[in-house]
Amino acid sequence: MSKCEYFKCSFLEINEHLDRILCAGIITIYCKGPEMDNCERRKYQKKYEKLPADNLRPDGKSFFLY
Repeated sequence: MSKCEYFKCSFLEINEHLDRILCAGIITIYCKGPEMDNCERRKYQKKYEKLPADNLRPDGKSFFLY
């Protein structure tokens, strides 16, 4: 499976190394998998040509970083 063209987005950089089931699943589904086109971070980046907030998950929900 190919990677998202925005594979270096801050969500992935912050969470890729974490051993969290939720983050691992989201990364597998949205950053490297079948839901790439439904990634809210990707849609935001395309629409506004800037990075979304770091706490916006690919599924559109927000989470606390710390």
